[in-house]
This record gives sequence, structure tokens and C-alpha cells, in this order.
Amino acid sequence: MELFKLIAPADLKLRQGQVGDCLKLLESYWPRFLVANVPVVQQPAKPQPGPSLRPDIELSEEPVETGLLDKMKDRLPEWIRF
Repeated sequence: MELFKLIAPADLKLRQGQVGDCLKLLESYWPRFLVANVPVVQQPAKPQPGPSLRPDIELSEEPVETGLLDKMKDRLPEWIRF
């Protein structure tokens, strides 16, 4: 929990160009404690299952036509379509 309290101020100081102050936060007790006592995991974290949202796909208001007649209608010449 203490590390989460360090993230926002360190990020803010870095964005403001206060690199020295940012380093002081990152070299404080809890980050040093973790470096000294927690082994580094070499495998990447697995993504959490959840809804996959793709912002590049636009949702349309038109209903999707998937029936047999709808598929046949698209193959007919325009003057015969019903």
C-alpha cells in the first residue's frame, strides 16, 4: 500500500522536471526494501480476463442481417431484390 502512495507524487515530480525529488522518492525505504527482499520475476504477467473492448471498431445502429434470405438478397441483381 505504501508503494501506491509513492507513485503519484513521483510521477508528478518527474513531469514537473524535478528529477532529484523524484529520485529521492524512488530511493526511499519501501522501494529499497523490495529490491533487497523480493525476487525479480522473469516471466511477464498474464493479462486479466475481462471484456475485450476494441476502440478501433465502430458500432453501427443498423441491425446485423445474417439470415439466409438476407444473404441471398445481396447476391441478386439490384432490380430483382425484394
